[in-house]
Amino acid sequence: MAMRGLATVHYQPCAKFLEASLTDIDATVRANAARALADLRITAAGPQIQAMFAVEKDPGAIEQASLALNLLNVRAAVPDIRTKIPRYPGQTRAWLLQALGALGNSTDVPLVAGYLNGSDMAGAMAAAGALAVLTGVSFGPPPNGPFGYPPADLRGAREWWKSHEAVWPHCDDCRLK
Repeated sequence: MAMRGLATVHYQPCAKFLEASLTDIDATVRANAARALADLRITAAGPQIQAMFAVEKDPGAIEQASLALNLLNVRAAVPDIRTKIPRYPGQTRAWLLQALGALGNSTDVPLVAGYLNGSDMAGAMAAAGALAVLTGVSFGPPPNGPFGYPPADLRGAREWWKSHEAVWPHCDDCRLK
């Protein structure tokens, strides 16, 4: 915690370099710059990371930028996150769903729930986690070690959505974020 407080004072000189690196030609440099700015809690870089994320096409850079937006609580990026989710499968979609779960709101529940089923298991598991965050509902323990298929939290999320989809968000037992 002490280092985070020092980050805004001692790491400001490198912030300009990292912000400039968000537009580097190399996707790995862009990804690492976004992540470093977030790890250093340089909140003033949020708009620059969002601008980089909005035009980014490289999956690895999208993943790191979505995490950075999440860590820096850049809610203005939610429309860009929503747009990218259907475009990127697998691991990248999972990172995007996690970011939307943290930054979005109850209007995102149907979008997220739409990824609970299908062959993209990484996306489905991330959707279950994002849905739990968005709604405040616990769907069961997340996988830890060997687990059944599908995992208990994913089964719980699927069952919950099946019983709530028709009444969302006007349900008596729905807990909202």
